Amino acid sequence: MPEPATRVFTNLDHLVAELRRRRWREDFQKDHERLIHRDGFDLGPLSAIYASVSSSTFRAFRSGHEWAPSTVFREWAGRRLSEGTMKDVLALRSNEEYRTLALGLARNLEKDWKQRLHGPLQIPRALKLVNLLMKGLCVVCPVWPKRFGTLVWFLDVPLDKYSLRPLACIPKLANLGIRWNTATMGSVPDLRTYNHIQDSIHEACAKANVPAIAYDFLAWNLPHREVK
Repeated sequence: MPEPATRVFTNLDHLVAELRRRRWREDFQKDHERLIHRDGFDLGPLSAIYASVSSSTFRAFRSGHEWAPSTVFREWAGRRLSEGTMKDVLALRSNEEYRTLALGLARNLEKDWKQRLHGPLQIPRALKLVNLLMKGLCVVCPVWPKRFGTLVWFLDVPLDKYSLRPLACIPKLANLGIRWNTATMGSVPDLRTYNHIQDSIHEACAKANVPAIAYDFLAWNLPHREVK
């Protein structure tokens, strides 16, 4: 299967126009239906743990140790969700609260990762995994279907080359020193840069009156569907 091309937007207005066209509620509905087709029924958070992060994402985390990165992440996510994080997710009321929760989870994952894989997991990379998990939780119970319409407005976007490279169209990001045409997950060096990028995505999506996660469907999901 050929690798999808990253999206290109001529300017911020072009991006906002494409975001306005995104039927993001239908995107989530399709993700829920694909999950049901795969598992036969909604297994709740367990389905999200196994479906939210693709094998291609885990391949970026090479490991020569006893534990595979996918195993470390899934066992960590299972523990966290069973120990109260799911309740914390359902209690979220803003993006600010979401970022506080996501950062705490990312730091906890970083610690577990280092202990089991004996290597560092930079916070922006850990946040990508957390954001993917949160996106996945939106299409399973107890979030789906009644609560997802609230939670999605608080989510941040998983950052990788598909979500980063199209951001070249946003003028205020030019001073970050990132080469957007070749940007990857490793191009985000620290939390300050990460937050600046997320803020800019939220601002663009606010202009289009869509949640920020709609940008992820536009930049990642849509290109990957087109090559299938």
